Amino acid sequence: MHNFFHKCNEYKHKSKFSKNLQYITFYKFTRLGSLLAHELIHGFDDMGRHFDTAGSEQTWWDSNSTDAFNERKRCFKRQYSLYRYNGNYLPPNELQAENIADNGGIQLAYKAYRKWIVTLNDITPLKRERVLALETLPNLNFTSKQLFFLAFAQFWCNNVDTHFRDKVSLISLHAPAKYRVIGPLANFQSFAEEFHCDTGTTMNPKHKCKIF
Repeated sequence: MHNFFHKCNEYKHKSKFSKNLQYITFYKFTRLGSLLAHELIHGFDDMGRHFDTAGSEQTWWDSNSTDAFNERKRCFKRQYSLYRYNGNYLPPNELQAENIADNGGIQLAYKAYRKWIVTLNDITPLKRERVLALETLPNLNFTSKQLFFLAFAQFWCNNVDTHFRDKVSLISLHAPAKYRVIGPLANFQSFAEEFHCDTGTTMNPKHKCKIF
């Protein structure tokens, strides 16, 4: 695991001025892809539903859609309120917009990455083999899909002042970085399958929260 973070950090800290800078494809999808998808999903949450495609203020959901959304949103509220941070449960949040976007963002990014892999069927077998070989890291026994999820977790690694961290965890609409990893991946069946998580465990609960 240490080697994984070391190798990925080699890419993370490459000079931004390098014209020949190359990133592993799974790294681009999990980093940039999940962030873009996160922001797109905000267009379909408690706030986004009040604005139409032109950006004008207009509620475009019917009552059935609103009720269904609120019912699924309650699942996220229950899930995240059971997480403990520095000995305290996370405060309940009525909106859940950020948690919903975190969950949907990583799933959309992974779906896009899987689609990219499928496109490789259109190139010659030899070239495809070479491209896929670049989707792994030396001396690490992980598949490209597993590395996708590991890169997602590494993205949220941080070292924050304890006092600042604890204060922010009580007032921020975002979950602490730790749970921006655990929460979305616990709800993602593909993660459980790739890492063979037993059903009913923390990272593969029988009941998973999902909006879209």
